[in-house]
Amino acid sequence: MRRLPPLVSAALAAVAMGAVATAASSAPVAFTTCAARAPVQCGTLVVPLDRADPAKGTLSLHVERLRSRAERRGVLVLLAGGPGQAGTPISPEDPVAAAVPGWDVVMLDQRGTGKGALRCPALDRRNSAQSPADIARCAEELGPRRAFFTTTDSVLDIEALRGALGEERIALGGVSYGTYVTQYYAQRFPTRVSHMVLDSVIDPATMDGFEPQSFGAVPRVLTDLCARNRCRGITPDPVGDVAGLVAATASRPLRGNRTTMRGTVVRDSIGGPDAQGDL
Repeated sequence: MRRLPPLVSAALAAVAMGAVATAASSAPVAFTTCAARAPVQCGTLVVPLDRADPAKGTLSLHVERLRSRAERRGVLVLLAGGPGQAGTPISPEDPVAAAVPGWDVVMLDQRGTGKGALRCPALDRRNSAQSPADIARCAEELGPRRAFFTTTDSVLDIEALRGALGEERIALGGVSYGTYVTQYYAQRFPTRVSHMVLDSVIDPATMDGFEPQSFGAVPRVLTDLCARNRCRGITPDPVGDVAGLVAATASRPLRGNRTTMRGTVVRDSIGGPDAQGDL
């Protein structure tokens, strides 16, 4: 790393120590049994909206915990992906908890998600085009507070959670965007991490928001998925079929039947102008 001027280094150190002190002094999370989901426990972590100006108010982040049934080894905080996916609810039969005996499993809705989700009617509607105009309208609806829903804010929220749980160190697990937050937390608070579990890793050094590596990998992944006759009776050419489906639904949606999570068959459509994100 290039050397920073002493004054800048001192300022950064002061900010970091202030963030740690703020997190460590967080009020403990008061857990109670979640309604109809025993033995899962629910609680709330209260954090400042803007840590540089507490007068701007607070956010209440929903937190859930599933206690270990074996001899306790520590706390595993799991982070969801997206960005935008809710971290909760936890299932009473959570498979991760069963796979890591001895660890309390904790999940929280990162700021702006889940029970504390940001609301933008222009973007929340089904088949939203997410056009520049819709995004600008959303920014206007959120106002200046939109500046406080960043990865850095989430990292400091997790540190606040660690302090509120009364743990010297925590294990962190993340999926997709959750790995991005996990890695930043480990960089900022390396002495506070005991273990890391990363699934579907996003590399902070190469992430630019446009995901060219992911799109470039699609033909290889589709081909691998159908290797050894696994797509027999479905398609002999998954790459060509997907490309054809994208082209066919660019100007008009594909209509047909789909099965809901409850097993009911309903009429629906997919794709069409400004709605190919569904595909």
